[in-house]
Amino acid sequence: MATTLRQFIFGGDLGSLQTLQRMKRVVNQGLADPLVIETARGIVENAGVTGRDEAGKYLAIREWLFEHLAFMPDPLGVELLSTPHYMLTRIRRSEFVSGDYDDAAILGAALGKAVGLRAKFRALGFASPRRPFQHVYTLL
Repeated sequence: MATTLRQFIFGGDLGSLQTLQRMKRVVNQGLADPLVIETARGIVENAGVTGRDEAGKYLAIREWLFEHLAFMPDPLGVELLSTPHYMLTRIRRSEFVSGDYDDAAILGAALGKAVGLRAKFRALGFASPRRPFQHVYTLL
């Protein structure tokens, strides 16, 4: 199983769309991984959340992500997308993983979907015509 994806991405709107589509693919592939499912269930169960408490699941995952993710930008000129499996393996080994916002969005979406939450990505831009979208996060 690949730990990261490194592929050519166009610039501008097309490149942003490509990245979001690849992120979605990485998340959905992660849902077949027992490590993702077990981790997501463990996060929710350890927080005392039961049943269909969507708000409780969201808050448990959010808190867990804050405790285990450290921001680290991608290498200059490269867009890396880490798989949920890779990030969870790193967290199990050293208590945290470094990554950028799309890595956090991927992991949050995979964990949320693994416990029955809907997930979608929200991309934001900040007044730069050459880089229409510079940030992404997950809505659960």
